[in-house]
Amino acid sequence: MEDKKIEYLKKHLEQALNDDNYNEANTCYQELLKHVTVNDIPELAQKINDYNKKQSGKTSQKINASADDIKKRTRTAKKKHNINVKIQIYGIAGGVGAMVLGCFLVMCGAGIFGLYSDPIMYSGLYVAIAGGALLLIGTIFAFIKNKSEIALNKCRSEVFKLICDGEDKLKYLEKVETFENVYYVGQVKADMAHGFGVGGYFDNNIGHGFYVGDYKNDSKSGIGKLITDDMLMTLEGEFKGNQANGVVDIQWEDGGEWHGEYKQGLPWNGQGKTIVKNKVQEGVWKNGMLIS
Repeated sequence: MEDKKIEYLKKHLEQALNDDNYNEANTCYQELLKHVTVNDIPELAQKINDYNKKQSGKTSQKINASADDIKKRTRTAKKKHNINVKIQIYGIAGGVGAMVLGCFLVMCGAGIFGLYSDPIMYSGLYVAIAGGALLLIGTIFAFIKNKSEIALNKCRSEVFKLICDGEDKLKYLEKVETFENVYYVGQVKADMAHGFGVGGYFDNNIGHGFYVGDYKNDSKSGIGKLITDDMLMTLEGEFKGNQANGVVDIQWEDGGEWHGEYKQGLPWNGQGKTIVKNKVQEGVWKNGMLIS
């Protein structure tokens, strides 16, 4: 009876492998190992191992393809949002400025300031109308910008999840918590990020990104890694008071690098080295300029 069951399981395993049925093949193999050893079925064991390696490779390809898709969509969403923001700002600011100038010219041409001139008055009228059109465009793009920001934030959430899923250390830490109202997954103390975690990041120099590393009383402090939201730049090194502050290494996707000091959130300040398109510059820097 035992021999018949083993023969049945062997045939069933062969059939599952031929049918490319991953779950069935592995279930059958595990059941078979209850009755025989790997040495008893070397050919089948080799087949199932080769099959699992192949499936693992396919899974890795899918994960990489998914990551590439998320990066691509995030970069596209960020580009669109930045364009919308610029049009909104220039439209509203330019529109208000043109309307003020136009009204001033109309008042001048109408003689309010003692100067009567129809050309000036009509020029002012045209400028004011153009300013109104610009203001309208800026206002429209303010609504478009809000929608593009929502789309960008969705992409940022996907990037954040991608970074968290790839951070193995999170799987082995005790008392890992998630703050749903903000970007944060990691260790917590008294409802504050404290220990190791992955969290959101923003400053005026780098913009939006995600920080992976040490926290102290809700502050990014210690050794950490900063990844921009479009994943085009990675900064790794010392952090203090929520800012990169100390010796850091920066890598850009286009191959550019910076190795050196980073003071109070500002790069290229102190001793360091840049590598841009295979051109190396090394020495003392101040506000982005090599001074010695």
